[in-house]
Amino acid sequence: MPKGIIIFRDGTREITAEVGENILSVLSKNGICLSAPCGGDHRCGKCRIEASGGVSPASEGELELLKKNGGAEKTRLACYTRITGDFTVAVPDDAVLAETEGMTTSYDLSPMTDKGGYGIAVDVGTTTVALYCLSLETGRLIFKDSFANPERVFGADVISRIERIIDDGANLDKMREMLFSALNGSVMKSGIDVNRINAAVLCGNTVMQHIAAGLDPRAIAKAPFTPTSLFDLSLHADKAGLKAAPGADVYFAPCIASYVGGDIVCGAIASDCDLRSGTTLYIDIGTNGEIGLFRDGKAVFCATAAGPAFEGAHIKLGMPGTVGAVNSVVFRDGEVICGVIGGTKPTGICGSGIIDAVCGLISVGAVDETGRLSAENGADGGYSDRFTVRDGEEAFLLDRENGIYVTASDVREIQLAKAAVAAGADTLLDSEGIEVKDIDRVVIAGGFGAHIDVRSACGIGLIDESLRDRVIIAGNTAGTGAVALLMGAEPRRRARAIKASAGYLELSGNAFFSDAYIDRMEF
Repeated sequence: MPKGIIIFRDGTREITAEVGENILSVLSKNGICLSAPCGGDHRCGKCRIEASGGVSPASEGELELLKKNGGAEKTRLACYTRITGDFTVAVPDDAVLAETEGMTTSYDLSPMTDKGGYGIAVDVGTTTVALYCLSLETGRLIFKDSFANPERVFGADVISRIERIIDDGANLDKMREMLFSALNGSVMKSGIDVNRINAAVLCGNTVMQHIAAGLDPRAIAKAPFTPTSLFDLSLHADKAGLKAAPGADVYFAPCIASYVGGDIVCGAIASDCDLRSGTTLYIDIGTNGEIGLFRDGKAVFCATAAGPAFEGAHIKLGMPGTVGAVNSVVFRDGEVICGVIGGTKPTGICGSGIIDAVCGLISVGAVDETGRLSAENGADGGYSDRFTVRDGEEAFLLDRENGIYVTASDVREIQLAKAAVAAGADTLLDSEGIEVKDIDRVVIAGGFGAHIDVRSACGIGLIDESLRDRVIIAGNTAGTGAVALLMGAEPRRRARAIKASAGYLELSGNAFFSDAYIDRMEF
């Protein structure tokens, strides 16, 4: 596997990459975000870097785009440049380290305690937990880790977990203990002295924060959906269950509503949505689809029940975005080309892969506008021999050799999820009297969102096609925002201000949303 050195204004970082990967993708996977308004579609010419060593030569298309946009000598475009061997890349000064380093240097360090030592920032996702440990004195990242949320044994989504608590109240303590046991185990792997952990920040959706705080979330599952707390509060680490120094606190990020949690507030802070002029549509695509609309400092949010399909759950061969997962699918000249995380034999398909697959199936006629997968639809371009039957239903083989397929019910799961998110955005815009053409930028957030192909997202109707050039893939903004709250007083003030002033639009019983959802069902 080729090794690379990334050169920043203030230092360097060593990374690895797969042969054939383009540098824009490599940087994104390592939490380094370049300006790429077109999403890597070879059209904007803004993902400029300097590259040397094992990289592909500049193509005619790249040279033409550089010339058009006034590229300097030695300048390359990250979306075109592919890895062929060991390489060195220098990124521009405005490159953002999306998941930790550099985040703490964008404001004056004012950590949650003046005791020094270490601080922990945690993003508790319904599916995945991300943890960051930083020096409270310098803001330097000490280590980071991610792992599957152990609470998943109680259900893939928040409603399933609440139902298990309704069934047996003791399950609340069990889930909480499982979470903090996993967090403590993650910290222990780093080898740091837990007695030097003097502060922690935890964010997640409102249900995940309730469980982590040991608060009863049952009222969130039924009208009028009233949470026990919207947080902006601290618990002693020993009471929460986190191994840390005596007297250390765990701060729970502010939430907006039952289904718009601290992860969204942290994400908005990390993306500077509250500071930007114009209109920003913020979408966190995950098990729950949370959407925010920011207009000149004013914010309003809503949440849709997207379900866990985008994260690989409820998909026949679905799996998280780990080694062995098909994470990209391209239909070309009668062939289907699958990219696999880790370059290994595929064992399943993750969210970004299933979206690519559905988009490709639509493009070749294998899926019609109603979402029906069938050979009778007249698949174009020589794909008809890939139709088969799996588990008693129509299926399409993406990888014949390894038996990777997509079923009709898989397509339906993605159809339902994308309709919920798109209709939620439509309803939010309508409530504020804003048209799609008035949106200046779309920020796609979340661990899954970091790997989504914008073209495929537009191809299935998740995002309006007219917004394609305005999409910003922001990555794990919740984790980055949690780091910001841990290390800076100003981000904490902004988070509290968002909580205090933001509006919330409840979609259950909303007639406009119901109509929009039906309209958005079609591909």
